[in-house]
Amino acid sequence: MKILSFNCKNILTCGPFFMEMKEDVDIYLLQEHWLFDCQLNMLNEIHSNYIGIGKPVDTNDPLPPIQMPRGYGGVAILWRKELDHLISTVKAGNSRIQCIEIEGEPNIIIISLYLPCKGPTNSTQELLECIDQLNEIVCTYSNTHQIFIGGDFNEDIINGASSQRKKCINDFMQDHELSSKETGLTFIHSNGKDATAIDFILYQNKYSENIIDIKKLNVTSNVSDHYPILLSVLHHQKKLNTSEKSQTSTKTFNKRIKWDKIDTGKYASLISTEISSTRCKIQNREDIVSGFITLNNIIIKATKVFAPKSNKGKKKPKLQVMNEEIRKAISNKKVAFYN
Repeated sequence: MKILSFNCKNILTCGPFFMEMKEDVDIYLLQEHWLFDCQLNMLNEIHSNYIGIGKPVDTNDPLPPIQMPRGYGGVAILWRKELDHLISTVKAGNSRIQCIEIEGEPNIIIISLYLPCKGPTNSTQELLECIDQLNEIVCTYSNTHQIFIGGDFNEDIINGASSQRKKCINDFMQDHELSSKETGLTFIHSNGKDATAIDFILYQNKYSENIIDIKKLNVTSNVSDHYPILLSVLHHQKKLNTSEKSQTSTKTFNKRIKWDKIDTGKYASLISTEISSTRCKIQNREDIVSGFITLNNIIIKATKVFAPKSNKGKKKPKLQVMNEEIRKAISNKKVAFYN
């Protein structure tokens, strides 16, 4: 599984980035998506292969559409649609922390984190509050789950100068036996030169053998002043047990068939041939389940061979007709609806 952590600095400018990375990333941990609560649905429109969830800065007190300032802050997690059946949202943390759980062996907790900047006078206190919430999450899941924390730490936690902020983060890592890997400078100064390392992905020491690589990426379509960090990790999905397989096979077969349009003689003949070639001995309960699955698959195969093909044509792609006039009309409609 490949997990990418990225401070995107406005997700609405990252369309080309997601197009370039679509074959290389399973899960995105995003910081500073700059969306407000009424805009979060846009997360599912960034790329057709991905869906996700996020938290805006106004998550506790949503702003109305007509009062939205310039975007800032926010965290989100996007994942491939084919992983959706394995993923559930974990309701924990404040607007700087977004968590999901992935089923596997073991289950995984993934956290997208955006720690406060150094500038404001209360930034240290806000950072301590975030660390307290991270402590609670990790304490809850560390014994049963593999945990990854990726994001913008706004602090060089490996090579940076000593500070109260760095000590707080390092103490948290030490308490929970978390590690990271140095990937080089990850933040680009306004003068265009790489300045410092503030983007990291943390993992548990006890699962270090599962870590394949953590590296910084230099992506041509990146318009942010942060480099993305890519984690490659071994992930074992749970195997379906026999009852789950049986249910899956049954669902596949539950399709309305127009029997008057099928050559039932050839249909029955194919099933008889397949059954006669199957050497299935029923000696215990597991053999009964296995036999049922085998029989069900034979019926499905015969049905696919002789059932009439659907005449439904392929869906045509939606016509891209968005322009500034339509965009403005949609905006006015939303304002009118809110009023």
